[in-house]
Amino acid sequence: TERSLQLYQSKQGLELKDHSNHAVNDLNVSNHISKNTSGQSSSTRGSVLRSSDKQLERVRQVRLQSYLYVLSYLVTYIWSIIVQILNSQRLQDQMEHAGAVYLPLLILQAIFVPSQGVSNAMVFFRPKYMLVRKRFTSQTKWWCVRRCIFGDSIRA
Repeated sequence: TERSLQLYQSKQGLELKDHSNHAVNDLNVSNHISKNTSGQSSSTRGSVLRSSDKQLERVRQVRLQSYLYVLSYLVTYIWSIIVQILNSQRLQDQMEHAGAVYLPLLILQAIFVPSQGVSNAMVFFRPKYMLVRKRFTSQTKWWCVRRCIFGDSIRA
């Protein structure tokens, strides 16, 4: 089991490297597009470069979406990470009132870890929600949420 734990941890490290590489690539694309279009006015860029403006906006949206997924993950698991750090330091044995420290962390962990799916769904539906809000400005926010989840079956 120790070997499988090491394999799992090395795989997790590899996945984190892959995600950071994607973020770096997104930043490189964004910088390249902004450098190539920054010195020109919008009237001289022409229709070809306007597509670059759309591409730049798309890169920004993808970057924001990836940051939101990372933030969602951190908010969900920060409590588990803190508990594991405290366990690794064996503070339970050293502290007289360790329960006063551990109990709130365990409660937060019990609340946030099961809610990871909800936070991922919120991040997942966010772009569609933004489009629906822009398209149907007279509708309520709750209607827009329902439209994102259930699609065209929700009529205006």
